[in-house]
Amino acid sequence: MVTTRRPKGLADYEQPPIDEVAIAAQFKELSEFTPIHHGYLFDRFKKRFPKFEVHPPIQTRVETFGRSVQKDVPSFQLVHSPPSPRLWFISDDGHRLVQFQPNRLISNWRKVSGVGDYPHFESILPEFFDHMKVLKSFVSKQKIGAIEINQCELSYFNNIDKNEDESFVDAFCRVFRHWKFNTDFGSGGGYNLERENCNFAISSTFYMKGSDEPSGRLHIEAVPATKTDADKDVIRLNLVVRGRPTDTTQAGLKKFYLAAREAIVKGFDSITTDECHEMWKRKAGGR
Repeated sequence: MVTTRRPKGLADYEQPPIDEVAIAAQFKELSEFTPIHHGYLFDRFKKRFPKFEVHPPIQTRVETFGRSVQKDVPSFQLVHSPPSPRLWFISDDGHRLVQFQPNRLISNWRKVSGVGDYPHFESILPEFFDHMKVLKSFVSKQKIGAIEINQCELSYFNNIDKNEDESFVDAFCRVFRHWKFNTDFGSGGGYNLERENCNFAISSTFYMKGSDEPSGRLHIEAVPATKTDADKDVIRLNLVVRGRPTDTTQAGLKKFYLAAREAIVKGFDSITTDECHEMWKRKAGGR
């Protein structure tokens, strides 16, 4: 099993607002994977993931670098058969999840109905590599191609509670550094503007240590949302690193994911306020 330790000085929280973490690898399409293989693959995972669901596939996404950030937009193409679905293999308690489609493997930890203690990245990453090992063995024995990774992705999804007595604008001001508004904005002159909503998105080029070439991109997005299972307003804060490692061996992938996690933690730590850090019981590290 792959093992890893948390870097010294990296901020940590006893009660982070993390709702879900996903480690993903995208690879060249396994064109020979057919519906008959669905059950065979489930057999490989069902001891630890006895529940099975079928969902629509995720669109292929590739980071490119130039003058502007590439946006995810719908693409259309003529196909002779419907796309293969995305398979979900779910643990008994629902917290662990493996997702597969013929060009992608995702390993998730998630809360269920807002409940669950985040086990930290050091335990999630080895599980991803275990799942990849199972998939590679399956693909090899079924003789349906090979796993040729062309993109990696690490995602952290956070739900930050909005207080009942505050607007989303006030919540953004409380949660995010430098997010302040002039209280006189929009008043006077025979009219008045009342702030109702707010959101933001930031993207930053991501470099591996020692590399002069971009390795990926860190995306940070914050939007107002409502937790349907609790009927509670939250700020949904998503942090995603997506890129293509030059080394797609297990050692190279591990290096990429560890660097991506560090970028996400530092990004999260730098944009959120000391007030929230105290609430989430920040333990160590610096900005």
